[in-house]
Amino acid sequence: MQARLVWLVFAGGAIGSLVRGFITAFGADLLSTLIVNVLGAAILGLIQHAPHFEGASKQAFFATGFCGGFTTLSGIAVFAVLGQATLMVTIGYVALTVVASVAAYALWAYLGKSFRTSY
Repeated sequence: MQARLVWLVFAGGAIGSLVRGFITAFGADLLSTLIVNVLGAAILGLIQHAPHFEGASKQAFFATGFCGGFTTLSGIAVFAVLGQATLMVTIGYVALTVVASVAAYALWAYLGKSFRTSY
């Protein structure tokens, strides 16, 4: 069973990475990376709380795999290392990413929980 979960994480991560690649292909900049990360946090909040996504297999594929492959924090590191972002921009960006991502997660987790009561 454990090997199956590893493969589900792998497959979900590959798909999530491809989707992120398509989104950032139009402009891999700070804004597109921020959008991807906040959207990924929102999707994760929904996946972890909506009844449709219950179970180890679905969580492995969607939460750990897809959302893990879709989101990225290494994107800002690339901008910082290449000198495309100053230290203050980097710190501000990371803070904005964390705050916006936590808010998006909380909102969509609340919506996911509301699906439980609507059945």
